[in-house]
Amino acid sequence: MFRLIAGNFKLWSLVYGDGGEVAAGTWSALKEFASASSDGDFEYHRAFMDKPDIYRCFFIERFTGTEAYNRPFWSHSVLDTKFIDNLWREPVPFNLSAEYGMAIAHYDDYCWLSTPYGVWRAKLTQESLDLSADVLSLRQELG
Repeated sequence: MFRLIAGNFKLWSLVYGDGGEVAAGTWSALKEFASASSDGDFEYHRAFMDKPDIYRCFFIERFTGTEAYNRPFWSHSVLDTKFIDNLWREPVPFNLSAEYGMAIAHYDDYCWLSTPYGVWRAKLTQESLDLSADVLSLRQELG
């Protein structure tokens, strides 16, 4: 999170170059990820990012107005794009209150989210379970 001279809160992405997309030893231009006006009640803090399959980012939206809150939001990069392109899905709220953010990490085919009070683990690959053979009856009512 940075605060510009104008006072606006912004969350940016940037890359330290290794000679690929950005010249070695230099920083890329700042690319805006989220923004809040300085005269509003919103701020952005504590961004955590990982790339288990695509880039995934969690950050805190802090609302300081009536009924203040610290809510995690998450987003992910668009499939088959480069980080430097800064193409992200619209951030969505995570149903949790977390002042210090949510750290994301992965190993093998699992992804972890952690806060000071909890850790969650999910498999990165989709699993399906067919229970058709176990269904004894089914009734559908319309109207």
